[in-house]
Amino acid sequence: MDNGWLFTCYNTLFVLLSCNLSAMSENSIDSICEFLLHAGTDFRIYDVGRGIQPIPSQTFLQLENGEFPTPSPRQQQGWYALVFWQAAHAVNLNASRQYIWFLRLPVDEQSKIVNAARTHFLRTIVDALQQDPSMEKGLPDNPYIFTPAETLRAQLTAKVKADLNQLSQQDSIKTFAYINAPGTVDWRNISMQEVHYAVYQLTDNSKVFKNLEQNWSQLAPAFLNVLLCALENIPLPDETEQFFIQQIKQSQNAEMQTRLLLALHNPNTSINVSALLALLLSDPRSSTLSLLSVIAGRYGTSLSPALLSLFFQRCHELDESENADGEIIKGFYEDLVRLPAIRPHVLQLIR
Repeated sequence: MDNGWLFTCYNTLFVLLSCNLSAMSENSIDSICEFLLHAGTDFRIYDVGRGIQPIPSQTFLQLENGEFPTPSPRQQQGWYALVFWQAAHAVNLNASRQYIWFLRLPVDEQSKIVNAARTHFLRTIVDALQQDPSMEKGLPDNPYIFTPAETLRAQLTAKVKADLNQLSQQDSIKTFAYINAPGTVDWRNISMQEVHYAVYQLTDNSKVFKNLEQNWSQLAPAFLNVLLCALENIPLPDETEQFFIQQIKQSQNAEMQTRLLLALHNPNTSINVSALLALLLSDPRSSTLSLLSVIAGRYGTSLSPALLSLFFQRCHELDESENADGEIIKGFYEDLVRLPAIRPHVLQLIR
C-alpha cells in the first residue's frame, strides 16, 4: 500500500517528546490531550471502532475523564487514532509529516474509558522519557498501542488527507480512468491507497458513480473489493445506494454482499438501508457469520428493538447450525450490549 504520507509511528512522537517533556513529572499530565499539547504538537483524534468518525479534542477529553460513554466501543475497548504533527508546521501542513498512533483503551460495563488504563498508558510513556530521554534503550512496551489492518490504515490516511485539504487530482486519475473505461486501464497498476484517495474526491453528481454502475460487470473483482471498502463512510448518491442495494438482493456471493453492505455504511443510515437490514434479517438464509458481523459492527446503533430481536434470532439459528453451544450469540451480545445507544434494548431482549 502506498502509505508513505501518514506514518504509523510510535517512536516518532518519543523523539518530539524528548525535546519538550524531558523535565515533566508523571503527575503533571492528566490527559492524553494535554500530553499531546505539551509535546508541542497539533493533533486530530478519530474514533475508529466502527467506521471512522472525527472527535473534537474537548469531546475526547470528556471521554477520557469518563464524563460520558464512548459511543462506538469494539471488543470492550475504545478504538482511537491520534494524528499529530509538529505545531511549528501548522501554517504549512504540506511542509510537515503527519504521524499516527492507533490506541485501544478498555471500557467498563457502561462503556466509559477505564481511568486506570488511561493513566497507565501515560505513565508508561512519561516514565520512559524520564529514565531515558535520548531513548537509547529503545521503546517501552505499551499494551494500548496497536497496528490495525491494512484497510483501516488506508481508510484513515485518505480521511485525514481529505480533512487537511491535501488531496490532489493526481491522486484519483488512475482510479477514475479505470472505472470510466475498464478496457483502457490495467487495474493492477492502481494501488490500494490511490483508490482510497479517489473516493474522497467524488461528488454526488460525479459521472464516475454513473460509470461505476454501467461498467460494474467489467470491473475486476479484486478492484471492486478495494473500492467497496474505500467507500465505507462516504455518502453515496441515492442512485448508487439503490444500485448497491439491488446488487445485494441479487448476488449469490456472500462475500460480495458483505462488502456491498460495508460500502453502504455511513454515519447516517438511510431509510432504504434500514429497510434492507430488515429484509436481510427476516431471511433465515442471511444467518452467515460474516453478514451478521458486518451488521453488528457497522449498523449496531441503527438497529431498532424489532431488528435487534431478529438479529439475535438469526444468531441463535447460526449457533444451532454450527453446534457452537451458544458462543456466537454470547459474542454478539457482549459486543452490542456495550453500545450506549442500544444497551437498554439489548438487556431487555436477553432478559
